[in-house]
Amino acid sequence: MPERNSQSKTNASAPSAMPVEISTARRRALTAALLLGTFLASIEVTIVAAAMPTIVDQLGGLALYPWVFSSYLLTQTISIPLYGRLADLYGRRPVYVLGVTLFLIGSTLSGLASSMTFLVVARSLQGLGAGSVLPLTMTIFGDLFEVSARTKLQGLFSLVWGISSLAGPLVGGTIALHLSWRWVFFLNLPFGIVGAATVFILLKEVRKRREHSLDLQGALTLSLGTLLLLVGLLPEDQRPVSGGLLPWMVAAFMMYGAFILLERRHPEPILPLELFRDRVHLAANLAGVLLGMVLFGFVSYLPLFVQGVKGGSPIEAGAVLIPLSAGWTTASFVAGRLVWRVGFRFLVRVGCFLVAIGSLMAYVGLSVDHSPVAFLGEIIYGLGMGACISSFTVSVQERVPIYQRGIATAMTQFSRSIGGTIGVAVLGAILTSKLGGNIPDLNLASHQGSESHLSQALLTVFFASALLAIAASLVGVALFPKVAAETVRTTTQKEEFRNESHKEA
Repeated sequence: MPERNSQSKTNASAPSAMPVEISTARRRALTAALLLGTFLASIEVTIVAAAMPTIVDQLGGLALYPWVFSSYLLTQTISIPLYGRLADLYGRRPVYVLGVTLFLIGSTLSGLASSMTFLVVARSLQGLGAGSVLPLTMTIFGDLFEVSARTKLQGLFSLVWGISSLAGPLVGGTIALHLSWRWVFFLNLPFGIVGAATVFILLKEVRKRREHSLDLQGALTLSLGTLLLLVGLLPEDQRPVSGGLLPWMVAAFMMYGAFILLERRHPEPILPLELFRDRVHLAANLAGVLLGMVLFGFVSYLPLFVQGVKGGSPIEAGAVLIPLSAGWTTASFVAGRLVWRVGFRFLVRVGCFLVAIGSLMAYVGLSVDHSPVAFLGEIIYGLGMGACISSFTVSVQERVPIYQRGIATAMTQFSRSIGGTIGVAVLGAILTSKLGGNIPDLNLASHQGSESHLSQALLTVFFASALLAIAASLVGVALFPKVAAETVRTTTQKEEFRNESHKEA
């Protein structure tokens, strides 16, 4: 591994808690609990979407319909880096349990909502808790498993994500039809409690007493900057204050500028800027933004193409994402076996190549109405994403000491979330432009085949997604350096873990 960049704040950022070595049975139970939490956080958007017609029918407030989703995604996104840094300072276990607790309180309040306004506020709290689940799951995996096992776990992680995206609409619709829409939220409670309790009981950390200087100003400016950016990217009729895009962007980048100035001076910054001097972090996060744009473009608009252009059922529209999930899961498992032999850079380059080729094939297959080509393109794209994302996540964990693993992992998730939000907004603007702003007048039941107005608009979106995939691939190939697949933990650190584990026992 190339020599690591010097960490200027190493002493100031000494770890407050480190994981101890645990038995295989405990490790498996923790893995199951963390994947359960991932499933709950991942399914929340799609399961609620299926129940929303019933919710609006009972609560009214149709004008607030978009904010039921936007409020959840906004608070989830802005909280991701905060949880990552808090986990480094105060330990994984308390921060994870705090996040899940907020998620469950938000779920309970959502199920008790008596108005759409109340529901939006409750969903904001729910999203605030959900922001802890995905990054801390991968961080805890990074603490408990070696590199090859961690890369394989990315396969399980993506499999859970794929299952949740497919099961959400079916489960949400079934609950709304046969029970009450409130159970869409209440069902989170038993599973969430079991998952959080398992992590609380089984995850042991060595506590090291020391004083912390929490970067509250940095956290506030980063959150406000991200909030302004995400709200500005919403459609104009969904923003709380009317006005064009430019004022929101100017305000967002002013906040980001203030954030950078604050981080340069703080002894324990919420986001250590020196991370981005390392090309692994730079490549993973820049490519992550572009890959997030592509991913959310496909996930958001492929089902619409199947249902609105091809006349498929809602079930068929959801099933169209199965090849992507299957390819992603397969590549993650294979990458875990290959990483020791070929290294991270080889996997990143192969993954980037497959992402670009798969995206182009999917676009060509959809444009010429040749389903097998589109199907194969989806699989290849999924294979590429599985190789890229798993390599990016594990490699950034390997480039930092354990006391920065939480924020390093969280930033990879944060970059993809930001990219996804930007992608949905940009690609949505392309779609609206091609349709001439007549989206409300479209009738999905009366599609007109491959030459329809909607078809041509969606094909333009898929072409733009393919171009973004090529750009992401170029960034990954050009910036990602050669790094060895070896753990950052030194022999001394491992010996310290063993000694502290015996003391705990």
